[in-house]
This record gives sequence, structure tokens and C-alpha cells, in this order.
Amino acid sequence: MLRIVICDDNAEITGCLQGWLHERFSRESVEISTFTSAKDLEDAVGQGLRADIAILDILLGKDNGILLAKQLFPSAAQTQVIFITGYVEYCSAVYETEHIYFLLKPLQEQAFQQAMEKALEAWREVGKKDLLVQTKKAIQRIPVSSIRYLESVGRKVRVHCQDEVVECYAMLSTLADRLPGSFLSCHKSFLVNLDYVKRMESNQFVLMGNEEIPISQARKAEAKRRFLDYVSRRF
Repeated sequence: MLRIVICDDNAEITGCLQGWLHERFSRESVEISTFTSAKDLEDAVGQGLRADIAILDILLGKDNGILLAKQLFPSAAQTQVIFITGYVEYCSAVYETEHIYFLLKPLQEQAFQQAMEKALEAWREVGKKDLLVQTKKAIQRIPVSSIRYLESVGRKVRVHCQDEVVECYAMLSTLADRLPGSFLSCHKSFLVNLDYVKRMESNQFVLMGNEEIPISQARKAEAKRRFLDYVSRRF
């Protein structure tokens, strides 16, 4: 699921942006969180909120949206940041932090949708390249193309790659949201990369290398549909 955060101290603007986003993603799964103060956003991030795309006002009362982006959404977080402001003098200041777009108020829907398309493109490219996970000793970057499947074991997830197994602290559902469409949740404890599937049997996927990944009864129909769709698009 795509997660979008909006933070502007003008509730009318947050409402407008939220409306444009609902219209843009009317047929897609998206989670939109809105905030009217830096503190509320900081508290939410502190409680585990993640953002794939963040739309931030530069002036948030006494707070600075540029500094907020540095603090909450550093480059390692892989969040695509769109800055908005009514003050043209901030055009150069935004380059103090990584961002994908800069919009001047009053906002125009066409320009905003262009910014969103660029943010979506960048977000999809990030998802294709690396998965960032927290291991016992470090934050590790794993090339997505190397991941064969993920396995939930207790409170941890084992990421089975081509040449190693990385054990990390995470929920399988959280990692699933950060992976591209080739990954399929075929069981409550398994997430398989269809790029490595050799064949689908009645109750399991067989991978290159002959690993067997179970398919739960509840997810069998969806797994079959997704696998056939994947194969048809590939071949």
C-alpha cells in the first residue's frame, strides 16, 4: 500500500490536497495521513508512521518544513518529499535536503499531479532496487532483485536471498508494503518473489533451486490469479 503524508498548517490546503489525492487514487490502495502541525507529525512518526511520499509546507507556524524533512525523512528512509510554500525566497533553501519537487502556492491541481507522478516514479524505482531492514547489529540494504522469499518467524523475518539469509526485526506485512508487485503474500508466514518461481502446484510454489513455499487454502485463488497474470505479462 502507498502511504502519503500531508503536513500544512492551513487545514483548507490539507483538505484540498487530500481531495485531489482521493480522486487520483480512486481505484488504488492508498493511505493518506494529514497533519496541521510539525509536532503532530513528529509524534506520529515517533509512534511508527511511515511515509512513501511526504507533502510538506515549508513554514509550519514557528517550525521549518525543510528541517523537519531532514529529521523525519532522511535519505535512508526512501521517502519522496514534495515541498510547498507561498514564499518564492525558499526556492534555493529546499536544496538543503533531498526532495522530489517544489510547488509554489496558490497550488494548481495540474502542477500538483505532475509532482505526484514524479514522486511515484521515483518511489517505484527505489522499491525495485533495495530493501532497507534493521538487523541485530545494523541497518542493512538488501537488493530487491536478490530476494527469493521472506519468512516470518516469531517477531523476526528471515529474508532469503540468492547468497545469504538476513534476519531482521520487522513485520512481514510491513516489508510487503515496501516491495514491488512481483512479491506475493501466499501464506501468513511467507512472501514469495514470483521472479524465482519455477512452477505453482496445488498447495505450494516451487522455486528455482527447488525450495517449496506453502500456499494457504485461504489465499490459493488469489495466488493463482496473481501468478497467471504475472506469467502472461512476462511471456
